[in-house]
Amino acid sequence: MHEGRKKEEFNNFNKTILELGSGEGCFGKVLKKKGYNVICSDLNTENFGVEDIECLQIDVNHSLDFEDEKFDYVIAIEVIEHLENPYNLIHESYRILKKGGKLILTTPNTQSIYNRLFFLITGHMIFFNNFYLTINHISPIFLFILKHIIENKFEIKQINFTGSPIFISSRGILNKFRFPDNISIFGENIILELEKL
Repeated sequence: MHEGRKKEEFNNFNKTILELGSGEGCFGKVLKKKGYNVICSDLNTENFGVEDIECLQIDVNHSLDFEDEKFDYVIAIEVIEHLENPYNLIHESYRILKKGGKLILTTPNTQSIYNRLFFLITGHMIFFNNFYLTINHISPIFLFILKHIIENKFEIKQINFTGSPIFISSRGILNKFRFPDNISIFGENIILELEKL
């Protein structure tokens, strides 16, 4: 088992990842331990706390200061919904990824049943209401729009959804139940793996 892990890390050694919106650097730290060459970035780099990983100050609303076809992976976890120009993340990721490189992104699932009902009742989306606007959730991404943006650029390799908790009452006791990750109408967040054509 230990030998298998070493082999995996050796295979990752020449793979370069750009993580957009790294925050404190927790995910970048995990990737580095797995053997990847990681470059982290964030608009606000003062919260970044991993000493042996480079963290660049980058505003993803604008062009990224990297040459074409530099990275094997671009990862953006809960970033695109914060952007004034979400299309730019897709276009720039396409430019800086190698052919066959992958863009991994996550964002709130705008097509969930909870979001639809919340919108029907309140006129707002769950993750884009007044509370979320204060933390800059300003660009909801719908899957049909994403498919339009990535046309002729990326192929969707995988779509998954984080299980959403449902609380079911049983004799006055609330129990937490999670739906499987592949049911789109219940997923709290959408996870996309896109491969550059």
